[in-house]
Amino acid sequence: MPCPTPSSALLELYWATPEPGEMWKWEAWKNITGVHHGLFPDDDSLLPHGWTRANTKVVKSFFDEYKAQPLSQRLPFSLSGKGSQPHPGKTFWTQWVNKRMSRWGIHDSIINELHEAEAHPMVLTIQESSLPNPTMSSLLFDDHIPHIVIPLTKRLFGDDAFKIPDSEFLPIRFKKGVQALCYRSWDCLRRQIKHLKDKPIEHQKAAEAAFKHLETEKPTKIAINKAMRALRKWQESASLLGLKQNVDAAEEMLAQIQAILEALGAKVKNKVTIKAPQRVPAASLAYLKNMSTPEDIEELMAIYQDYFEGYADDDQELIPDNHDSNTALMQDFDIESADFGMDFEAQKSSNELAHLIGFRHDNLPPIFNKIRHRRGADPWSDPEFSKSKNDLMKNQLYWHQIAAVCSFGRTVFKSTPDASRTPSIRGPGVHVNARSTLRPHFSLPKPSSIL
Repeated sequence: MPCPTPSSALLELYWATPEPGEMWKWEAWKNITGVHHGLFPDDDSLLPHGWTRANTKVVKSFFDEYKAQPLSQRLPFSLSGKGSQPHPGKTFWTQWVNKRMSRWGIHDSIINELHEAEAHPMVLTIQESSLPNPTMSSLLFDDHIPHIVIPLTKRLFGDDAFKIPDSEFLPIRFKKGVQALCYRSWDCLRRQIKHLKDKPIEHQKAAEAAFKHLETEKPTKIAINKAMRALRKWQESASLLGLKQNVDAAEEMLAQIQAILEALGAKVKNKVTIKAPQRVPAASLAYLKNMSTPEDIEELMAIYQDYFEGYADDDQELIPDNHDSNTALMQDFDIESADFGMDFEAQKSSNELAHLIGFRHDNLPPIFNKIRHRRGADPWSDPEFSKSKNDLMKNQLYWHQIAAVCSFGRTVFKSTPDASRTPSIRGPGVHVNARSTLRPHFSLPKPSSIL
């Protein structure tokens, strides 16, 4: 049976309202997509971004042919069209939707609703792993997606989707269209979980091989680093799926790592309680200690802390249970009159803010690297950089970082000169006259359109 795609689901939703395409006129959906005049306006200047009149004609033809199909043939037609050659409108429509799905944040919205409903495939898998004979039977689309259709519809389309005021009634056809919109996200998650379920065995073998090398060969900084990296992967995959036997075995290996670091003179915090026999011979540890410099030990501890301790610091003073954080943070402010400069940003997601300021690719500024090294290494200063692929991580900005850039551009810079504002901004090599008109490098809307 063919499976729906985002473009085919949106095509079905177009015909799922009494007035075709009515959803493209609803405020919530317009704010998400940036399409403010429907898909097929008569005025060429109001066409969706990237469309021409010729595109509009072929897409409308594709939509009309879809409607003319028998109900049983609509989905197959939306995926391939008639005959061997796909409809030109189908090709353009699919490409246009696929390019914008990430920007619109549809997948993120689906993920959020799955978490709210405790129906995320990862949650279901962890719950099922505690059963005597765990299977993948819990990851059935029809068992869980219907539970998020109503809240997801409210999130994406707002109250306009519900024709009866103050109710949660949705027409069956529209409800099925929203379910179809969820299918690709659910299938991707299900495949990822299945892949993860196969990973613990692979990671366990890699960790055991790395520790075997420490036992039989003279230990080196590189070998210990490799063992810690392999152990961390196994620990993550085991704990992710709640596999207690593997979690305990990984804890024993962590005890071995801690013993090695202590033998080198390092101070280890948060020691594991499991007692395990030392697998690395004392003579090998003595050899390693004699061959290691203070810089070597410091680097190993930094890697250990990054993998196994994160940012925890036992020396930090604990906050008392009766501490009123709001009072402590806000006591110096007049809450009623204070301007925190983030009122607009607080209503937006990371994807929406990144789109506003022109961070169009992975929510990163232009020319930013899409990956970063776990320990901050770079190819210029570290000759082993090319061999450390396992330490490379996705580079991403947090919400507060993107929001700060947006707030700065929105509140500091204006589209017209204003003599009453701050005369200038100065810094090393920087002199921006705020009284003059500034053309920012990002596509921030005019203040009047977002305030």
